[in-house]
Amino acid sequence: MSAGDHSPASHHIAASVRSNKDGVKAYWAKDNFLVEGFNLNFGYDFNEDNTSQYLVLTNRVWLPNMHFTANSGFVQGSYDLGPLTLSGGARYQAGQISVPTFRTLYETAPATDGVVFDGGTKSYNTSVYNFGVVYRLPAGWSTFLGFSQGYDLPDIGTVIRNTSKPGQSINTVVDVDPILTTSYEAGLNWRGTHGSLGADIYYDHSPASTTVYVNPDTLLESVTRDPQVRKGIEFTGEWRFNHLFRVSGSYSHMEALTSLAPGDPVDFHITPASTVGQSPDKGVIRFDYTPTHNLAVDLVESHFWGMDLNSSYPVTSVNRWITTPYNLVDGDITYKTASYGSLTLGCSNLLNTFQIVNEDGTANTTYYAIQGRKYTVTYQITF
Repeated sequence: MSAGDHSPASHHIAASVRSNKDGVKAYWAKDNFLVEGFNLNFGYDFNEDNTSQYLVLTNRVWLPNMHFTANSGFVQGSYDLGPLTLSGGARYQAGQISVPTFRTLYETAPATDGVVFDGGTKSYNTSVYNFGVVYRLPAGWSTFLGFSQGYDLPDIGTVIRNTSKPGQSINTVVDVDPILTTSYEAGLNWRGTHGSLGADIYYDHSPASTTVYVNPDTLLESVTRDPQVRKGIEFTGEWRFNHLFRVSGSYSHMEALTSLAPGDPVDFHITPASTVGQSPDKGVIRFDYTPTHNLAVDLVESHFWGMDLNSSYPVTSVNRWITTPYNLVDGDITYKTASYGSLTLGCSNLLNTFQIVNEDGTANTTYYAIQGRKYTVTYQITF
């Protein structure tokens, strides 16, 4: 059957990925280069990727061989000047993507039995930069500021295999354009004899990032390109009472936002159904007890706060996500021997907490439950 043939089984897509990846990385690093305190490294990366996808049951082409190459060079340096450390660098990346002409599956455009994707070759290149500063204060305190840019490709295979508009090619589908993300970060840290504290705030922005949605009828994925913002704050802390007992903890709050249409405000929460979605606020406290050199006991409690994302939408909307608060407790005991390795007995969700997380509120048409209690036995030996 051709790639455009229709059969009832094609509504339940099971695909195999055939991929061959090659690459090389080379770099050179030198401390105290030319002047005392200046460290420099630079290098070159090359990657080549050939990937295709076929339906398992019918061996129909879902995505023909997609050939991708990337060349990138980078330079990174840092300079220590008393309590101040300055760092910065740049990366230049160039690449090329080639896709042959093929016909998409029936589900992408049932009225025309799929569409022909004209394939083609697309080239890209860009430069990204980073800069950071760390200032060491008295009494174990330090602060830092950072700026960085990231350059990545979207899920190109998902974009082109689900094309529904005829006459498209790799050069006309804007959803395959690279993603540029700019990040800002600032923090304050303290480190003492018995403990440490840290606070970190960050803001990431991409003018045209990607979000993947799944069609509930065809199970096909589609990719949208919209502005995205990710911002949050994290706190960490640790206190060592003695060499036997230590307590550590953390708290994190994050928001992932996008817009629903071009020109709309970037105020729509990306739900956990997406790989880039928002997670509930999370607090963790960990107890580490080492009564002997050979024995270690760890106990971790995680608390997840509730959240009601996009509450202005109807409770049955797929854009709504409701999470109620819950706790998870994990623990493990490790015994180390001098000659025969170590044995760990672990238990996740120790209290067997049961929690349903609903994607669409009280409608319960789409939901998942957290994993129940699970025991593990791990034996490790190093030689």
